[in-house]
Amino acid sequence: MQCLVFISATSAEYFDNEMQRGMVPPLECPHCGQRKVLRALGYYRRYISHSIRDEILILIRRFRCMACRKTVSLLPAFAQPYRVVRNETIQAYLSESRRMRMDALHWEETIRRYWKRFLAWLPELSTMVGEHYGLST
Repeated sequence: MQCLVFISATSAEYFDNEMQRGMVPPLECPHCGQRKVLRALGYYRRYISHSIRDEILILIRRFRCMACRKTVSLLPAFAQPYRVVRNETIQAYLSESRRMRMDALHWEETIRRYWKRFLAWLPELSTMVGEHYGLST
């Protein structure tokens, strides 16, 4: 499971300052709810968009629950789970500023694929939200 961690750093700052080393485990396991049972397991690598044409390889901190044995990864909030393009670039593309951002133009084809997947998933998402929270009128 991936948990988003809100940090004030950019992807470059996260990489340059090796911020994955400072990640502390959540107090509670998101799988089983036990407290103070998450132990450092290591890291995994993933790419994140960095500039117009570059990607950087960042490390994501992982923990294992000593109670249920499942793992938890702490993904910085500037990243999308399972996606290479960072949130800042996606946001720029979806806003009016995409024509002024070279990174948004460079990643346009990839972001369009993200958008098509989201639109295909939207009916299922609407059903899930409607069942849980009720449909809005």
